[in-house]
Amino acid sequence: MSVLFTAALFSMSVQTKPVTVEQQYQYSNQEYCTLVRQDASKQLLSAYADKLGFVPAKAECKALLSASKSPVTETSAEQQIREFSRGSIRKLTPSVIQQLKAMSEEERLAELQRIFG
Repeated sequence: MSVLFTAALFSMSVQTKPVTVEQQYQYSNQEYCTLVRQDASKQLLSAYADKLGFVPAKAECKALLSASKSPVTETSAEQQIREFSRGSIRKLTPSVIQQLKAMSEEERLAELQRIFG
């Protein structure tokens, strides 16, 4: 898997146009509500709301979180990648994300642990 990490670092250093975090990361009101439920710090919530552009109402959060509850315990590759990359300055390129999605769940979790620590 070291080839994957090396390829990620190389592709990040070769980019001709700098890509900002806002262009790579999609902020959502559902994630904001999840952060509220997890008792995130006020500073984190404030910064997230600034990036999101608004503060979701409590009723909206309640509706979003009750709709998102499901009996499925297995997390998707996108959710795992998003959880590991949340708050990190390391951003993965689309090609690395595709490679991670192609891995088995155990391999993907091990690689995400190695990349993000």
